[in-house]
Amino acid sequence: MPTLEISRVVPMSRPALFDLFSSPARLAEISPPDALVLEQGPERLTLGAVCHWKGRRWGLTQRMTTEVTEICDNERIVQEQRRGPMRRWRHELTLADAPGGTLLTDHFDYDPPGGLLGLTVTAAVLERDLRQLLEERDRRMLATLS
Repeated sequence: MPTLEISRVVPMSRPALFDLFSSPARLAEISPPDALVLEQGPERLTLGAVCHWKGRRWGLTQRMTTEVTEICDNERIVQEQRRGPMRRWRHELTLADAPGGTLLTDHFDYDPPGGLLGLTVTAAVLERDLRQLLEERDRRMLATLS
């Protein structure tokens, strides 16, 4: 199963970052346009919370339902796909104190889609796409600090 992990220091406190990432609506706001649109979800993420997302990727509108399977205030949020295009999708976001702010780590475990979509959306394509999406999300997140 492919994995991807990206870490960087963000000039924000852990509580401020956790507040941002535990709000599905705010996460959708800092995500690239059309990449992540919240269709339905709670105001705040809690254990067992379910979110319904929509995004346009690879020329198609994709829908994904995620469930929060682990959450620890100001430290970690884990969401897993319950329905969607991937055969498996798990995103773990962790926060740790670091000089200059907070170390933000995104860790993904996933299996690319099957069927016809899986012929073009390979693990390499997904990794490249995820890196671009996270760079844009981080850019938009940092712009909110200005």
